[in-house]
This record gives sequence, structure tokens and C-alpha cells, in this order.
Amino acid sequence: MQVHLFLMLLLGPFISSVFISIKSLICYPKLNNMENNMSDADYCALFGKKLAEVRREKGIAQDKLALKCDIARSFVGEVERGKRNLSLKNIYKLAVGLGVSTADLLALVDEDIAKNDSSSEVDSSN
Repeated sequence: MQVHLFLMLLLGPFISSVFISIKSLICYPKLNNMENNMSDADYCALFGKKLAEVRREKGIAQDKLALKCDIARSFVGEVERGKRNLSLKNIYKLAVGLGVSTADLLALVDEDIAKNDSSSEVDSSN
């Protein structure tokens, strides 16, 4: 029994990361190949757009979000306009301020990239 528990503790994070990797390969195959033509600015703009959508859905004003996250309101505005390339720390702060997980926030961006990739494939095949 102790060996089983030890193996679960030892292998648990590995198994979890393998599962997440397999899920992302199935759900977002284009992301794994990096075949899209998006620039860094495009990623920032897309993240900002999704952040603004979530913030509005939650009914939170930019200044209230900034206060919750201990960041400047102008910073939130610049992020939403795609003018800032965020650190993981600030992505985490914003997700907590919105009451969502960082994974959920980034998944919204992934989904949009996958949609854009699939629609561009349809356009190029016509």
C-alpha cells in the first residue's frame, strides 16, 4: 500500500502533464505545430480582447479590476488594447481579479486561435 501511494505521489504530476499534453494535441492540433501566422502583437491583442470580454461579462470596470489586482488602471487598458506583453505574474493577477483560472483565460485565447486557423483553412481551400 505504501509503495502504491509513493508511486502515485511520484508519478501523479507526470501523468497529469501527459494527460494535459494529449488533450491539447487533440483539441488544438494547430497550436502544437505553431502553423499560424500570428505575430507577438496579434497574440497580445487577442489576449486583451478576451480579457475585456471576460471583464465585461463579469460586470467589472477597469478601475475596479486594477484595484483588485494591485496594478494601474492604465495598465489594464493597455493590456485590453493589446499594447502590453504580459508576464505570467500579471496574467495570474488578472485571472484572480476576474475570478477565473489562468488556464480558463488562456484557453479562451487558444480557442480563438484554433477557430481562426480552421476558418483560414476553409478560405484557402476555396
